[in-house]
Amino acid sequence: PPPLHAALPIYARSSGQIDIERRDTEWAFTQILLDPRNDRSWRMTLQVDLDASREAGAPRLSLISIDE
Repeated sequence: PPPLHAALPIYARSSGQIDIERRDTEWAFTQILLDPRNDRSWRMTLQVDLDASREAGAPRLSLISIDE
């Protein structure tokens, strides 16, 4: 089967669907999620701990919220 992202409309993965807040020790990402009414009201917010990510050699993410 094709990868899941291949089934999503291209605009669902566009840079217009994400907001990045860059801070010294962390970044916060807010991703707009597709919703049935296409009103862009669903959001997922993640935090990236930059120090922990460097130490691990891979992104260290924390889920902050998923809400409407």
